[in-house]
Amino acid sequence: MLHRPAGLPVAADSDEARQVAMQLLNDTGFVPYDAGVLPDSWRQQPMGSAYCTELTLDEVPAALTAADR
Repeated sequence: MLHRPAGLPVAADSDEARQVAMQLLNDTGFVPYDAGVLPDSWRQQPMGSAYCTELTLDEVPAALTAADR
């Protein structure tokens, strides 16, 4: 069985686009996390606390909040 990460952050400018992306992740066996709008997406970029991690869905909000520019 393959390990499927939970809590993959998804950001988009429109709610509709974000929901489509989240549904695609869900359909492929991943657990998406609504990370809000694109201006806040820097929180999930390389070297951030939520980037390339195996966080649970419950751990993602704190990791995004802890991100430092």
